[in-house]
Amino acid sequence: MKTKTRSLRLLITALMLVAIWRPWPARSETGARSLADLQTAAAKEKPSQRRAVMIAEWTRARDWTLQYIAKMPEEHFGFKPVPEVRSFAEQTLHLAFWNFGFTAKAFGLTSPYNEEELMKGEFKTKARLSKVVSESYDFVINGLKAISDEQLDAQMTLRNGAKISRLERINDAYEHQTHHRGQTVIYLRLKGLAPPVEPF
Repeated sequence: MKTKTRSLRLLITALMLVAIWRPWPARSETGARSLADLQTAAAKEKPSQRRAVMIAEWTRARDWTLQYIAKMPEEHFGFKPVPEVRSFAEQTLHLAFWNFGFTAKAFGLTSPYNEEELMKGEFKTKARLSKVVSESYDFVINGLKAISDEQLDAQMTLRNGAKISRLERINDAYEHQTHHRGQTVIYLRLKGLAPPVEPF
């Protein structure tokens, strides 16, 4: 009787194991997922708290930069405090270009502009300048909405061979746009204009 009971228990255990067993995923399933796969998954989810904070900061920075452009009269877009520096429009276009340039690789994308193209006169009107600057911030904001935290922390290789995380590269871009927006305070002041109030 004990032998039959023991055999029955073994049989039930074996059947249960078969029922819950599933094959180990193929190597391609367990390996690192591509940036595109991670972006597709992340885009379907609510951003993590960390990415939500970054998105809010980039959104605030976009709106604040657009206020600077709105404040400067279009006839002064070519103004330079001294001959050796960029004009107001060029300073702002430089900011926009590097919003794209710093972050494109981090998001697995290609920058839609090159810097030489952006410095052409057609972008130096208030309407065109505001549009391309807004596009550059939205490029980063949309990238942050689509990328996963896992990929944000992943390493990327720069042109000089240095390895940094995607997060560091995006933070470099944020520091860069802050730096150049700050420079334009002087341009406004020299034209007798008060810069926009800090949105803090």
